[in-house]
Amino acid sequence: QKTIFDRKAVQPLPTDLMSMIQVWSNFENPIVLGDRTIVVSETASGVDLRLVKTAEVTALQETVDRREIPLQIRMGLQRKNVRPFVEKLQALIVNEMKIAYPQSIVTTRFTGAFQRKTIKEYSAYIVVFNKTTNKGLFVQFEAEEEQGNLTYFTTLKLGGTFNPMDEFIFGNISAPIEKAVGEIEVKSSVTGEVIKQADGSPLMKQDKLPHFTSLSGLSIGDRVDVTDWDLGRAEATVQVSKIKREKNVETGEMEEKVVRALPSMRAGYADRSLIQVAFGSEKETPQEVAYVSFGSISIGVGLTLIKQDAKTRTYRIVSVTSSLNTTKILDLCGQKFVPEFGMSSVKFLEVLAQNPSCGYLPKKDEGGNGRLISVYFPQDRLRIGFDEDEMVSATIYAPNSEVQ
Repeated sequence: QKTIFDRKAVQPLPTDLMSMIQVWSNFENPIVLGDRTIVVSETASGVDLRLVKTAEVTALQETVDRREIPLQIRMGLQRKNVRPFVEKLQALIVNEMKIAYPQSIVTTRFTGAFQRKTIKEYSAYIVVFNKTTNKGLFVQFEAEEEQGNLTYFTTLKLGGTFNPMDEFIFGNISAPIEKAVGEIEVKSSVTGEVIKQADGSPLMKQDKLPHFTSLSGLSIGDRVDVTDWDLGRAEATVQVSKIKREKNVETGEMEEKVVRALPSMRAGYADRSLIQVAFGSEKETPQEVAYVSFGSISIGVGLTLIKQDAKTRTYRIVSVTSSLNTTKILDLCGQKFVPEFGMSSVKFLEVLAQNPSCGYLPKKDEGGNGRLISVYFPQDRLRIGFDEDEMVSATIYAPNSEVQ
């Protein structure tokens, strides 16, 4: 992992850490798992996988009824076997990870189940992360039906010296997105107005907040300091400070306090970008923000500038977008609706139709195919993204007054 970010091509040194290995179509060797080879067996009835010690792999079967090959990029699988191959390879790797890392969180994602096109691609993602050591591994691969081959196969080291932000992002990877508990104003059940105390201040109570405020370890309102930016390479050194808002007992004013400053690191950075948001019942609107992508598996963060000098730009987080780092969403349109990543857009809209009190704003592809692109929940300040008719991402965002 190179830590020199300039415009010159830098060759790796023997002391450099290798954080990722990715192989593509021109890779001809078998892909092994430790000292074992994954053997792919294909017959007329389907495809199966098994692990064999690499030293014991001899001549594999090649008959009219059965074909056996070691796992590799070019396999030439029958089209009908591509999806079950991806699913079975994912299950095999997950099982081996659970054995090898018994104290770790293991989460998975399979994508491509709802594609409308004739020739499809299927992807699998596996994350294993140990909260004690703050280290983990990410595996991703894709197979396509046209040639029956793997498109790519990737392994990536997480956390530790590779990316300190991963500790924060993956420490709660299996946790759902839910609304935090905080102080909210108490309203009269008769008039609907906020109840005032003797000193004129609103009566408050502890309850779930009416909107989402945190996602993948980052919260709306957290600060990000940006230094040493290189706009040509779209990179900068960034440091996140977790912020807590507390009432000053002497002044009665709300104040921001830094409760934790995360390690500084290099990250993707753009001083100008756009996020799509929706407030009320109007259509989505673009808002200009700065943008940072954190972590080994990127979390996208929209920022508004608070202050700057010649060396440092200080921002407030106004949006957080996550994809592979979460599993499902709670506290949305009642307890019966718990959308999960990987859910089909058809099923998603069917459930929404059964909840007429749920205010939402769908956005569909204007190109003519009518695919669902996103659904906004303005009151919750949440955007759910879809790709190939599948739920793939979530974005939380700040109030309108803070995004602008």
